[in-house]
Amino acid sequence: YRDVLETWRHSATGYTPTLVAVYGGPSGERYFYEKDNVWENERLLRYVSRDNVDPQARRRRKSAQDEYYHDEVAGEAKKLVDQGNTVQIGAHGQMQGLAFHWEMRMLTQGGFTPHEALRSATLHGARYLGMQADIGSLEVGKLADLILVDGDPLARIEDAENVTNVMVNGRIWNAMDLPRGATADSW
Repeated sequence: YRDVLETWRHSATGYTPTLVAVYGGPSGERYFYEKDNVWENERLLRYVSRDNVDPQARRRRKSAQDEYYHDEVAGEAKKLVDQGNTVQIGAHGQMQGLAFHWEMRMLTQGGFTPHEALRSATLHGARYLGMQADIGSLEVGKLADLILVDGDPLARIEDAENVTNVMVNGRIWNAMDLPRGATADSW
């Protein structure tokens, strides 16, 4: 409603819609289990056991497409971004690492451009946490942790999932060779 948008416009409040767990219909997470062969994702399986992946990914539950609601919630979030508010990713701890990418894809289903979805995944989250001086964008003096992808996520947001390399603390790693169980501090 217009009064809520107007109130939000004058606040410094960020919005984290958490589309993978959205209420009002089947979760956004279910949408991707229905559409993608998640159990075939080699990178995911390198870090997450089949015991965690298969029960959800291989035992698909179908829903009518018009039952999914995440695109409408993302559309409301788009109204906030259009008026200058921040919307950040809220992957909710769902399928490790992958749900974050699903959130970006769902934002674009609600009308975000790929660039706006990437900003929500990076700069908006940093601002929301009060850490924009250190993270969230590539600038001199900020931490140099980043990912390299195969493809162009500005043209096709799905390409953001194609992570080839990760830079942590200035060291570049092949995405399939990251140490299991290690923390960023130990890299």
